[in-house]
Amino acid sequence: MAVARSIETQREPPEVPRLENGDRLDQPTFHERYLAMPANARAELIGGIVYLMTSPVSRTHGRFHATLDWWLSEYARSTPAVEGLDNTTVILGVFTEPQPDLALRHLPDHGGGSEVREDDYVEGSPELVVEVSTSSAAYDLNQKKADYEQAAVQEYIVVLPHEREVRWFSLVNGQYQPINSGDDGVFKSEVFPGLWLDSQALFEGGDLREALKDGLATENQ
Repeated sequence: MAVARSIETQREPPEVPRLENGDRLDQPTFHERYLAMPANARAELIGGIVYLMTSPVSRTHGRFHATLDWWLSEYARSTPAVEGLDNTTVILGVFTEPQPDLALRHLPDHGGGSEVREDDYVEGSPELVVEVSTSSAAYDLNQKKADYEQAAVQEYIVVLPHEREVRWFSLVNGQYQPINSGDDGVFKSEVFPGLWLDSQALFEGGDLREALKDGLATENQ
């Protein structure tokens, strides 16, 4: 006598909802939905709110990004236990997952505040974050600044190409305070010894190597 078997209906797994501007999500939900987005999509979770980066990238933004990427990369190559990051997702907290233009971090075994998870995403605060603001100054200097401050990112740099201005902040007693350049226009990091930025050269298309070389030489004396 044949025994009847129940046949389970095969169901397609539910689709992951798309990210939409203004969605209010926690970080795990945002991350799951972000992974399901097209490869060229870029989004950030700031203060629990989703921001889709949908604007085209201008030549000015790309040029300053490339210059500052070189600057941080050269410093990292010259400094033990320091790693530079370009356009990398950083998981900062329950409601925060930005994708800053650039970042610099100390490795965990040298006092760094971030680590790399098994899935290859950075979790925790890098010591320095850089944003190039050609069309996002209000966002970078308000919502994003507040999240970086709360996450204890030690230094935050906003470069404003159109205004020809560098805003460099250092975390003091849990709040950002501005770092001013010297009379020569050179900014000096308080967290990464020898990381010097010649703002005049940056905006005039000059050479950043001299100030960086001077900074590294000073620290290596």
